[in-house]
Amino acid sequence: MLVRKLFMLTRVMEAGTRNFFRNAWLSVAAITVMAVTLTIMLSAVVFNMALGNTLDKVTEKIDVAVYFNDEASRSQIDQFQEALLARGNVTAVDFISKSEARERYREERSSQQGEQPIDPVTPGDNPLPRSVEITVADLTRVGQISDLAQSQQYAPIVEETSLGGDQRDTIQRIATVRESLLTAGLVASLIFAGISVLIIFNTIRMAIFARGEEISIMRLIGATNAFIRGPFLFEAILDGIIAALIALGLVYALLFRSGASLIDYVDFESTVTFFAEAWPLVAGGTILAGILLGAFSSTLAMARYLRL
Repeated sequence: MLVRKLFMLTRVMEAGTRNFFRNAWLSVAAITVMAVTLTIMLSAVVFNMALGNTLDKVTEKIDVAVYFNDEASRSQIDQFQEALLARGNVTAVDFISKSEARERYREERSSQQGEQPIDPVTPGDNPLPRSVEITVADLTRVGQISDLAQSQQYAPIVEETSLGGDQRDTIQRIATVRESLLTAGLVASLIFAGISVLIIFNTIRMAIFARGEEISIMRLIGATNAFIRGPFLFEAILDGIIAALIALGLVYALLFRSGASLIDYVDFESTVTFFAEAWPLVAGGTILAGILLGAFSSTLAMARYLRL
């Protein structure tokens, strides 16, 4: 039984391969459009991952701080810290005392001037405020910190709130670009996927018409529906596999060739590392997408034109 099934599978693959070369120009057209579709989809994944890593790195460096006036008691500041941590967007809160603020000020002055400067801030007369430095997970929700600081309960003890300035604007721009890129990639992928389905649909339709007499004879001699449909399905799957391999070659070549030159602008390093280490997963997913696209198109054509 197993030998018979393997023999039938071999015959189906041979017939599907003959159909592939018999309709060479249509096959090339189908492969080209499918390759473009898969390249766009894979490129969208690459840029989404790279921009996501860039957002994470910039978020880690963002300067979000709340400064307290001298009237604020330590218990009030502790309550404020607890209220911050209770918000899901805040991942860490560090308290900076007046003495720590003074030491930071001295270090910054020293690094700027290249030598130990005269300290205008003495321990006995330290005007630098106490503060908390806040790490957030999502900078688009950083306004929650300002809302809490300006609330009726904490406004009397808060002197100033720093929400990142230019860095916050940079984060917002990167997030906007990422969202736009994902939308454009999705729309373009859907358009080219639709074109791919139409081309493969017509390729299978022409193959069914060309083999109409052969299909009638096969039915008369008792060929199963699966044996008749198999070659058409295999032809479309073959188109998808070849298109996926082309898309993988293009994306990997561009990623490893151009990724290094873009590292200064976008964090491609982590993305390149992921695609290098997880290439079996990436290749398998892309090939599977090509197979499903081809199989879906072929199934539609057979349901419409191959009445068995």
